[in-house]
Amino acid sequence: MKFFLIILIFICCGYIFVNSKNSGGPDEVDKFAIKVSKELAKKYGLNYSGIGGGATKEGVWLVKTHFIFKGLPLDIDQGRKIIVPMLEEFLNEINSNKNIHSLLRDYPFTPKNVDIIIFFHDFDNERINDPYLNTVSAHGGEIGYFTQDPDNKYKYKFEMYEPYEEALEKVKQKE
Repeated sequence: MKFFLIILIFICCGYIFVNSKNSGGPDEVDKFAIKVSKELAKKYGLNYSGIGGGATKEGVWLVKTHFIFKGLPLDIDQGRKIIVPMLEEFLNEINSNKNIHSLLRDYPFTPKNVDIIIFFHDFDNERINDPYLNTVSAHGGEIGYFTQDPDNKYKYKFEMYEPYEEALEKVKQKE
């Protein structure tokens, strides 16, 4: 009986060891995404809030990162001037890092593989209401702009989406 218990312990330890090493996959991509997100937060005066993503056996197909902007209210053009360059830089960083290419299901990553969300708060950490931006997002290859309904904190008063390429062109035209 003691012999079988020892064998069972070795089998369990071996299983845990093999499965805990996985190929680095999502963990390595997460570490990289956190590093890049913190750098972008510092560069754009944002607070880094967290990451997430999506992966299959074939690799990571989505990286999500969230930020909080504290300051004066911004309009759509100002929000676009923040999120579009951030997405460009994030994509450049992830696509130029050869250490994680093999961990990505889709290479090169495109705007459809990265979600960035920025929540806008005032200096007192209160969410900002319409007519100013409450949230701006890069999701699924689109940039979304949202304003908060002042009468219902669970509802947007205004939503607008534009293709990423269109937003990028607008930013380039205003440079």
